[in-house]
Formats: sequence, structure tokens, C-alpha cells
Amino acid sequence: MAFLFRLRANQDGNEDDEDDEDEEEALLEDADDSSSSESDHMHDEAEASTQSHVTETHPKGIYDVTLPARHLYLGDLDEDSSGGQRTVHHDNDTPLLPLLYLRDTIVFPGETLPMHVYNLHLISLLRDAQTGCKPVAICSDLRNFEEDPEQALRRPNKEELTVLGTTVDIVAFREQDQVEGFHHGPVFIVKFLGRQRFRLLECYRKLNGMMEAKVKILPEEMLSPRPLHLFTCPENISASANQSLALLRSCENEMQAMSSERLQNLQKNIALAQNVLPLCQVPLWSFEWIDFHRLREKVKKEQQFRTFLGKENSAKLPNDVTSLSYWLSRRIPAETDAKLELLLINCPTRRILRALQILQSYTDLCCQACGRVIAKKDAIFSMSVEGPLALYVNPGGYVHDTLTVMDATHLRNYGRPSTEHSWFPGYAWTIVNCRCGDHKGWLFEATRRGLKPHKFYGLRRPSLHFTQADKNT
Repeated sequence: MAFLFRLRANQDGNEDDEDDEDEEEALLEDADDSSSSESDHMHDEAEASTQSHVTETHPKGIYDVTLPARHLYLGDLDEDSSGGQRTVHHDNDTPLLPLLYLRDTIVFPGETLPMHVYNLHLISLLRDAQTGCKPVAICSDLRNFEEDPEQALRRPNKEELTVLGTTVDIVAFREQDQVEGFHHGPVFIVKFLGRQRFRLLECYRKLNGMMEAKVKILPEEMLSPRPLHLFTCPENISASANQSLALLRSCENEMQAMSSERLQNLQKNIALAQNVLPLCQVPLWSFEWIDFHRLREKVKKEQQFRTFLGKENSAKLPNDVTSLSYWLSRRIPAETDAKLELLLINCPTRRILRALQILQSYTDLCCQACGRVIAKKDAIFSMSVEGPLALYVNPGGYVHDTLTVMDATHLRNYGRPSTEHSWFPGYAWTIVNCRCGDHKGWLFEATRRGLKPHKFYGLRRPSLHFTQADKNT
């Protein structure tokens, strides 16, 4: 699926490493000075198109962090008109779904995935999925195109895809004739929203070259026995089984608001708890490590990256354990293997605990190619309400899992600043490469004086290696 792997800019002609580090630093300083002067020239160019977005809600120059999450660079999209009548499969169902695959991209339930689709057969497939309110399966492509670029010209085999993936629904889309400067045929611009995890069972190739997959919908396994409030008892409540059950029985108002199916499941759990828990005393400490409110506070503390949101506008954490586990998993900066590990875990509580462990374990962000330190963990900050890590797409159709940091080192600017298709309205982007020549991401600079932050970096997550903290120190 070659259209998924077109790069936004041609990176041929990367500079070779300098033998002398002093000369290299001088070159970097010259590049910074050149970038600053070019930035002054582009202020007037982009101010008219972005000023209304940037200044209406934040007249003091503080950036409106809701803008990146809206993916304004995609243009006006037609919102989903299904009225919420989307197909939702039950746990352990094995549906046959249309299959898409993306390189180095892991999508979690609740995550937004923007795409530009150019393949005519795939456009037809997505059009049918949108009309029929059907989900699409998304997997990650494991092939290494640097070693063998010709692999991008063929469809992958099942063994070349991740065994885990996520179903996605089309929530907004637009069809147009072409994207100026990139493609002369029709294009389907779409926003997906992640729904359910699945395990890939079989892959099938249709006559038109498109792929379908038989998948197994993975369940969300709550800790058992699972009374509704058993794991969230206040500290002043004794941990005896009888008092725990009495607390659970007292929640009549919440039980009345439940659906009949969920109420039946709860009643089964209560019956199980009544048979099992009276046989032993339940120590309070055994529940504290999985208490939802305690987990929620840990998540709130650990993911507090620097942000321009302000305390009163900080991101709201979900109020249920499953949504919280996905909310955290898609926000934490981690390598692809770690992301897949989180997607594999069926228990939301275990998923949260593992995500927190991963978040606490790394210190530096290094170049995947040469090992140079690109940024420190403390440099990570949220430029969007979606968090420091989010998915964006360029007009060439390449999806980038992008991490925002305030400062970065060992990078060279490549090309001139541009405001075209900027993922962050009000900022112009410049390609940045590591000293070894590997593409690391983009430098974003404000196009209007006084806009905060003045500049920041968007780094490609798959191009980074996250070093682990030394347990002996």
C-alpha cells in the first residue's frame, strides 16, 4: 500500500557527519540564525489565515491547545450522520472486516486517526464502510522499508503485520478531486476513531488487491469477583466481607440508572461475592493497589507534563477504569513494542499499572539510528488537549505519531519554514534531522510575535529510543 508511505518531503541529500564537533556546532548555530531570519519573513504570510484561530479565545498570546485536536489542516469534513448507529461487536466475536495497515503506528480505542487515502479501491472500500456504518480494522506494518524499499509496492502477509490491532469508525470525511501539488487523482480525507481491540486471525486478499481480515474482538476482563464498589471502599470502611457487601447493596440509585444487561451482570457478581467473601476477611491493603480512585490520582500525577493549559483547564481524566486505561496508554511516550504490550493486556487495571511503570522507567529520548540524546524526559510537554503524543497526517498520506518537546539537541534544520498544512495553526514547520541524517521530526515556530510558546519540536515517536533508568542508581 504505497500510498500510505509517501513522505511529506524528499530527504535525499542529507548532510554527512562532520569530523570536527566544533565545526558542527558552528553549522548548527548558522542554521538557527538562518531559521530565525526566515521566520521573520513568514510572519506576514501566515498571520491572516491563522490569527482568528489563535487569538479569538486567547487574546494574551497563550496558544489555544484545542486547535491541534481538531485537525483543522484537513479542511472542512462532513461529520458522521449515522446517529450513533455504529456496529459494535461483542467480546470474542470473529467478524470479517476490511483491513488497513500503517507503519509504526499503534491505535488505541478512543484515539483519533486522520488519513489521506488515494487508492481508488480503498476509497471505494471506505465509502462502503461509511455508508454501512461498519468498522474498519487497523494493524501496524512491521516491514523494514529502509532495508528493502521495494516491499512498499506489495501487500504484506499476515506474518508481517502485528497480531493485535484496533477497529475504527469513520467519524468525519470528505472526498475531493485532488490535493494540489501531491496527487492528481481523487482523495478521501477521513478521521477515524478507535473503538475495540482485536487479535488478527486470518488475512484475505480480494481480487482488487484490497485486504480483509478475520479478527477476534478482545474482551475487557475486570478483576473478579467484581462488585461495583468493592474496589473503591473509603479508607474508614472496614475491609470485612460483610461490610463490603453492605456498602454495595446500599448503592440503589446507581443501580437504577444501569441498563438491564449490566444490572444482571452486577447481580451475578454480587451473588458470587456473597458466596466467596464471607469465607475470609479481606485486608484493606490488598484492595488499595487496585482502588480506582487511587489509580486515577497516580495517573494524574505521573502524566502531568508541562503544558500551557493552566490548572483550571487541565485535561479531564475519564471516570471509569477502562476508558482511563486507554486514555493513559495512548498518551504516554513509549516505543512500539511497549505500546503493543499495553494493547495486549485485557485487564484495564493491569493496563494502567503497566503504563505507569513504563512512564516512570525511561529518562532520555535518543535517536533510534545513532543513539545520540535528542531530548530529556523533562522537555516533554502538551501542546494539545490530546496530550504530548498524537497522530497527524501529511498531504502525502503518511501518518506521523508525533511527540511534542520544548527543547531538543543534535538536530539540523532542513529546508525553509512553511505554514502549509501545519498541524499546529499559528506555527510554521521546518524539517529537522539528527546529525546522523535520520529524519527526527519538525521544528515549529510561531508566525505571530508574542504567541507562546515561541517554538517547540514535534518528534516522530518511532524514530526515538527511550532509555531506561538505571535501577541501581
